[in-house]
Amino acid sequence: MKTALFSAISASKGESIEKFATDCAEMGFDGMELAAVRTHLSPLTYKTKASRKKLKEFIESKGLEICDIDQRSGLSIPNRDIREHELVVFQILCEMAVDLDCPIVKVDQCGLTQHADPNIDWGQQRAWLVECLKDCAEIAEDYGVKCGLHNHVVTTVRENLEMINEVGSKSLGLIIDADNATVLHEDVPETVRMAGKDKILLSHIKDHRREIGYVPIKGVYFGHFPVEIRRYCRPGDGIVDNVGFMKALKSIGWDGYFSLEAMTREDTVFGLDWMKKTWKRL
Repeated sequence: MKTALFSAISASKGESIEKFATDCAEMGFDGMELAAVRTHLSPLTYKTKASRKKLKEFIESKGLEICDIDQRSGLSIPNRDIREHELVVFQILCEMAVDLDCPIVKVDQCGLTQHADPNIDWGQQRAWLVECLKDCAEIAEDYGVKCGLHNHVVTTVRENLEMINEVGSKSLGLIIDADNATVLHEDVPETVRMAGKDKILLSHIKDHRREIGYVPIKGVYFGHFPVEIRRYCRPGDGIVDNVGFMKALKSIGWDGYFSLEAMTREDTVFGLDWMKKTWKRL
């Protein structure tokens, strides 16, 4: 087991990558999962091999490695030109991954929700996504890295696995987020057993509680309707079966990176300790 901190969901998300790496090292993480955004691992910042070499040396000096680069992609967006642009970005990130000795570039299905079009059904968007995943797998294979498909509260782990099997490439695998799977009412340990050791590239750890909030009804004085709110909390304090998740991973012989999502430094320190102790006692 190795531990990483996800830069996009962390207390240091607005800091420089150097500050983030220093914090990760001080807290005792083995690696980092870095978002491809300005303050962390943007191609706009690290444009040259020389700049990436310098960054790699700095990260190694902290005793860390980069376990994954997060693209935040929109591979199912209706606009074909934008989808092709996303593939170009993916290729650039694969090149960066090679320069930084990072084995995985992560993609997801954000386009399914961020660019929803009532005139386009799920079947069409899924077809675009699978088409782009085939391209991603081919690009990743060319660079000798893996493309990780993340369950981003849009598709289930089962649906992602179906698409991965449809693509049929060893360069495409799963990144399983137990919290997101719980939101979609999946049996988290079963998703692990269903996927198997070889298809799981990385695992996410976070937790949440379900609370009831009230949203104003437009035009109605004192009128509100109840909605379920997903409130993030420390691992073990919410409804996500992270223990069952880790137990299932251990039972199939998986021993990769657990990437923690935590909003405060206090929760990060707690979450790291929780992951290590939980894994050890299983």
